[in-house]
Amino acid sequence: MFSSKAFLEKANEKAIKEGLTNLNSISHRLPHSARLSTSAFQVSATALQQHLDELNSAFGSGRKEYARRMLVATIDGCSSCHTQVPGRNLPAWTFRPNELKGNLFEKAEFMFAVRHYKEALQTYQEFLKSPEAKNSANLAQETALRRQLVIFVRVLRDYADGIKTFEAYSKDKSLPKHMRRDAAAWVKGLSQVSKTPPPNPMTATLAEIEAYADKTIQPLLSQKGARFEPQSFVAFLTASGLIFDYINNREAKDVSPKLLRLLAECDAQISQGYFFSLTDNYLRECIVRYPTSPEARKCYEELETSLTASYSGSAGTNIPDEISSELKQLQKMLK
Repeated sequence: MFSSKAFLEKANEKAIKEGLTNLNSISHRLPHSARLSTSAFQVSATALQQHLDELNSAFGSGRKEYARRMLVATIDGCSSCHTQVPGRNLPAWTFRPNELKGNLFEKAEFMFAVRHYKEALQTYQEFLKSPEAKNSANLAQETALRRQLVIFVRVLRDYADGIKTFEAYSKDKSLPKHMRRDAAAWVKGLSQVSKTPPPNPMTATLAEIEAYADKTIQPLLSQKGARFEPQSFVAFLTASGLIFDYINNREAKDVSPKLLRLLAECDAQISQGYFFSLTDNYLRECIVRYPTSPEARKCYEELETSLTASYSGSAGTNIPDEISSELKQLQKMLK
């Protein structure tokens, strides 16, 4: 998976194809799980299924390197579901650590994907202290730092330990300057969250959840450039984690279209790759589930803007017919 050479070798083609087919089959059984019946989980599960469909198609047509990059990105797809659930509810996925192959970063990524977050945290930290980190691409180091932040904020909800960890990284001269700068900004973001922690999603009302999310992210969206500041990443992670936890522990009648719009706004700032931005999916869900709500119209306007931007470039705007048709159908649903 992490070795381009091994993935492209003809001798491994049969085993890889069987593994990808099995993974795709498992993803299409996700809708039958009662735990994945909430709107937040469904959006992630549907995106993962579509992603794996395309991955299998790409591998079958010979686009192996593209398929490999999609497979690596699947970790983000898996974590888009897994990190919706804080540490208190995580089922244990067993494996034999001594049988894990690969370098420290690859082992940490595996642990992150299968929800062994404390072990992943320790292994990411070991990786960043090791000679491997110095010889790796900056992307691996950046990913190791960002994954730790997600674990502290979304899974462990441990702001104090997060502050301590990233204060150390901000002074670590072995890291590139821009990574130390990000670590220092994350310390500021974690400090702000720790001073005004989010309400308990298990007992909070819908109004309290919406009020906290509004207070946390709307100033960042309205101030020019604020949403792109590294410390704002912490705020978007915190607000979206709170919304996920609330939605996934409530019946559909207790969820509002505004929460789905707020999730879309958070995801637009959090998503780091082409493959797993769920922003448009949350906006679609808002429109389809709540077509009579004023929020649905806001979601439609944001979706139209997002899709138009996606198909615009130096040659102008060229929206595919199927996307234009989808927008028209969604617009008709609004009342």
